[in-house]
Amino acid sequence: MFPEEAVEGQDRRPVPSPGPAERLRFHLGQVVEVVAQQVEPLVHVEAVLEVVLWITMDETKSTPAIGFDADVLSFVVAVGATIDVDTYRNVP
Repeated sequence: MFPEEAVEGQDRRPVPSPGPAERLRFHLGQVVEVVAQQVEPLVHVEAVLEVVLWITMDETKSTPAIGFDADVLSFVVAVGATIDVDTYRNVP
């Protein structure tokens, strides 16, 4: 939700700034159009969402869950990207 001017009688609490997903969603159509019409015919373009996790070997610590929300997955699909997840052991 983007900040709007306060209207008399309405709650005047600040509206949070848009997060990365909202900012990307705002430009998604433009990104897909530019890649499809201008970049792809000239150069082979690949997009990859890279996730790198270093996991502790300490058995008293929990291991992280890996997941993506619908906004991230929609963006990845829209730009024709793939997701690459690399996990490494953090050896003491």
